[in-house]
Amino acid sequence: MPTTTRWKNEYGSVMVLNQNAQGEIWGTYSSTTGSSGQYRVLGHGEPLGLPAQCGNSLALAIYWRSYTVGVGDPSWHWVSGLGGQSQVIPDGGASLATPTLTLMHSMVVTDAFPGLARVGTYCDKLVYLLDSAPAESSPYPAWSLPGTSSLLGLWSCREDPALALDLQAQDDATGAVRGFLLLDGARHPLWGFTDVDAAATALPLQAVALTTLMAATPARSLSLAGRLERARRTLLLTELNNQGTAAGNGYLASRTRQLTFTPCSGSGEDGK
Repeated sequence: MPTTTRWKNEYGSVMVLNQNAQGEIWGTYSSTTGSSGQYRVLGHGEPLGLPAQCGNSLALAIYWRSYTVGVGDPSWHWVSGLGGQSQVIPDGGASLATPTLTLMHSMVVTDAFPGLARVGTYCDKLVYLLDSAPAESSPYPAWSLPGTSSLLGLWSCREDPALALDLQAQDDATGAVRGFLLLDGARHPLWGFTDVDAAATALPLQAVALTTLMAATPARSLSLAGRLERARRTLLLTELNNQGTAAGNGYLASRTRQLTFTPCSGSGEDGK
């Protein structure tokens, strides 16, 4: 049975996250900032909120297109990649404090919102506390994931030749993307989101946020968030490489770098 937890941050936004034994995370996000709505969350991580000497790594992807009734605006093209850890940090004389998610946040803006945000990547640090309110479990995503997109195919990394992305399926209804991250001969299951409306609205940039978990010792989760430059067929992604740390070493939880991916010969729409 998946575990279900409810988390609330300093802005009052709420995430309800489900997690299975394979480390896959899925759920919903209710925002109180900017446009209001309900949004889908996908991710990967170690078990959330468990008491341990070190934190548990996790990475999340959010697609800011509300799946409930509402009027769309430029933010519906945006995605976010979040990475960090789940911890239970000792608090003064108490033996254990409330379980906490401490996450670096990369919000990818691919369509300018006049008076609010220009195109670019916006960085923040978000802290979520485990909420005692009841959390209703979400069913495992049952998306058929067919889709046709220039995002699909095999992508090689310019900065790290040992790294590649094999993006295999996209759900045009939800924006969900599935595939694998390839690293040093190993294949790590990958899922996340892309803006499925970018082409229809003639945006030159298509937002992308992907996550995976590399279950080594120590385990690491990856968040890859950025944009597809549609004309050049180039993926520009910010990687958050996350690990669990001791409470006093939280500043070492997430390492970042910029990565550029280009299609391998014969992959994607150009190779069909």
